[in-house]
Amino acid sequence: MTSALANTRYDRGVSIPMPPPPPPASQPPWAQVALPPRPGPAKWPTFVAVAIALVALGIAISSWFRPPPPDNKLAPPRPTPTFSTPQVADAKAKVCAACDRIHHAVLRNTGRNGGTDPASVLGLAANARIALYDGGQYLTKILAQQPATPADLATAVRALVDAYQELAVDYMAEANDTEIQTSFQTLENAGSKVSGMCT
Repeated sequence: MTSALANTRYDRGVSIPMPPPPPPASQPPWAQVALPPRPGPAKWPTFVAVAIALVALGIAISSWFRPPPPDNKLAPPRPTPTFSTPQVADAKAKVCAACDRIHHAVLRNTGRNGGTDPASVLGLAANARIALYDGGQYLTKILAQQPATPADLATAVRALVDAYQELAVDYMAEANDTEIQTSFQTLENAGSKVSGMCT
């Protein structure tokens, strides 16, 4: 029987049992805990941003098509100041006195002769230019301090200021004789007009 069994063919896979499968490897503790599902991106900030943009767009459009307020509501007109006769007379006297003072200062500083000394000539020329320009600045200050000055006199004094300073700039820029003579004539005319109003 043994030889019969030895000569009989058999399937090795059927007759020899398979070894048991290996036990599953133990998992580390961190792998045993199930991770919660990752939430998707929050959507409410997007909705808030869109809502704010729509509100801003609506405000911009409504302000664009809103009619402008009438001109009389932008700023109330300033009342014209009124001055008494003594105030006007006092302002005129002070402005005329300032004009007379500057006239004499300009004459004193433009009528001097430095002779042949170049330093003296240069110094006197500088004084003349300062007298012309600063004289105009002084008259501008006096006009600002005397708002009751009559309008026609104030206009004439402003023209005199321009003439003083224009001649000063011509001297400083070393303008030609024709330009200086034109500025000098303008100054003479403006001064004569102011003098006529102040008499």
